Amino acid sequence: MVMVHGLAASLAFWYLAIVPRLAGEFCVTAYDLRGHGQSDMPPCGYDQATMCADLAALVNQLDLGQFDLVGHSFGGLVALQYAVAHPERVRSLTLADVPLWTPKRIDRAHELRRWALLRRQLMQCGVTVPARMPSQPYPLLQELAAPHLARVRRSLSKRRFLPFGLWNGSTRAADRWLELLRTTSALNEVDFSPEVTLQRARICTPPILLIFGELSRWIGACHLVSKILPNCRTVIVSEAGHFHPFQRPDLFASHLREFLLRAAS
Repeated sequence: MVMVHGLAASLAFWYLAIVPRLAGEFCVTAYDLRGHGQSDMPPCGYDQATMCADLAALVNQLDLGQFDLVGHSFGGLVALQYAVAHPERVRSLTLADVPLWTPKRIDRAHELRRWALLRRQLMQCGVTVPARMPSQPYPLLQELAAPHLARVRRSLSKRRFLPFGLWNGSTRAADRWLELLRTTSALNEVDFSPEVTLQRARICTPPILLIFGELSRWIGACHLVSKILPNCRTVIVSEAGHFHPFQRPDLFASHLREFLLRAAS
């Protein structure tokens, strides 16, 4: 199994809670995306296609043959693109709270209600948040990574998961994220649009698990995409948001294990 984390995270997203629950049954590989964790930070190459090529080079170097692929958030877009480009290598595909935009409109009212609640909580803690919900996560992530908000991040993370807020390396992770935005072209390269990949995925895909948090910003897109992709199973984690794999690791590992056993049979 290969696990791909999202933006502003690292392999620790999987390694601390999920990998120990799966390693007894699966050979699990988690890695840091370029510019994240312990990986190098080249000046460019932060688009989906290059990240997909990185993943291809890694699994080829490890000589993994066929494997189960799991991706969270932006890492899920990378995983989806790899599965479409190399269908013979991917035994199954799990997309955890991936921003699967579709041409159809999703429930904007739901999105705006969730944004208003999050914005109110952050504003009360001194975090500057725009009134309009950003289409990309950079402005909010950049604000949360600010050094003077380290204590706020830790405080808020006791109630809900926030990037840079939980483990001891949070300060290093925040500093590294700011360095990535400052010294590379990532800000202009990261593309959240999966439209072309989704259309190609309709033709040739392995068994797919869509697992999303009930309170996630992407829940509307999840329901729409579940009707587009063939051979697809959907799980909604109740009372959980975008970071449900980290918040509810037992539940996530249980659903993933059940899905993989079904896919294998």
